[in-house]
Amino acid sequence: MVDVTVLPKITPNAGLNDTICFGQMVTLLGSGGQTYSWSPTFGLATPNNGFTTAMPFVTTDYVLTASYNGLCDEKDTVRIVVNPLPTVYAGNDTTIDVEDVVILNGFSSATTYNWLNGSTLNCTNCLSPTASPLETTTYILTATNQFGCTSADTVTIEVSQEYALYVPSALSPNDDNVNEGWKPQGFGIKKIQIWVFDRWGQKIFEAKDLDTTWNGTYKNDLVQQDVYVYKIIAESYSGNKFTKVGHVTVVR
Repeated sequence: MVDVTVLPKITPNAGLNDTICFGQMVTLLGSGGQTYSWSPTFGLATPNNGFTTAMPFVTTDYVLTASYNGLCDEKDTVRIVVNPLPTVYAGNDTTIDVEDVVILNGFSSATTYNWLNGSTLNCTNCLSPTASPLETTTYILTATNQFGCTSADTVTIEVSQEYALYVPSALSPNDDNVNEGWKPQGFGIKKIQIWVFDRWGQKIFEAKDLDTTWNGTYKNDLVQQDVYVYKIIAESYSGNKFTKVGHVTVVR
């Protein structure tokens, strides 16, 4: 008499096909046998387990071999499609003086992109926004391609705090003790000249320091409610010379 052992039928199942972006991992969950092996093994965490993780660099067909203690091998295949990431470049790091602006020169192969940390950018969904940070800021450019894959790159704008100058945009000399005067403020300024002109070019105020406040008068008379032009020429202690021209509004 001969004993014959009938082994269970092997019905391997390698799972459903899947799609990932380059650099992502995917879970492979094989079933239908007692022992397993996957091939190719490149990028697999545990190629001899039914359950494993894979991180293929290209689209790959993984073959699952299921058996009963190494006998009665059967195979099944699962395809993992790997989509490319978009190209994205946020530009070169640079240094600017406080209150200066710089254009970020981003680039991307994708058609959808967005800047994070964009509160000091004039637009967040364009590749070349104008940045006006008042402190060192790292901007993040993210891009998403037609496959839904996303890449990101960063650019850091270092802001030199060598000097700073803030110029108010309005004053209201109406004796309510709120915003009664106009005076630029700053630090690191060695020399400064300040002028205010009316719309006809008449000089109505002049100062040579940051301590003098314009109270909205000309020859001791209050000027009318209007928009006036200021011009400031200044020099920092390091010798950096700059000019600012703008408007200040007198409100009654």
